[in-house]
Amino acid sequence: MIFVTTKVILKKTVRIILQKIIVVKRLPKTRSGKILRKTLRSMSDGLELVIPSTIEDLSVLNEIKEKIVLYELGKSSI
Repeated sequence: MIFVTTKVILKKTVRIILQKIIVVKRLPKTRSGKILRKTLRSMSDGLELVIPSTIEDLSVLNEIKEKIVLYELGKSSI
C-alpha cells in the first residue's frame, strides 16, 4: 500500500494537465462567432482539415498549427 498526501496528488495531476495544454492568442471562429471545435480537434489529432467556408480569419489556423508543431517538438525533447 502506498500513502501520499492530497498535495502530492494535486501537484502531479496539474503537471500532467499542463503538459497537454497549448495556449494560443485566438481561436478560429465562424462569422457568427462560433468556435470551430471540430477543426481544432482535427488539427490536434493530425487529421485532414475540412475548413468551413464560414471561417472568419483563416490565418488563425496557421498560428495554431505552428503552436502544435512547437508543442510536438517540445514533447519529443523530453
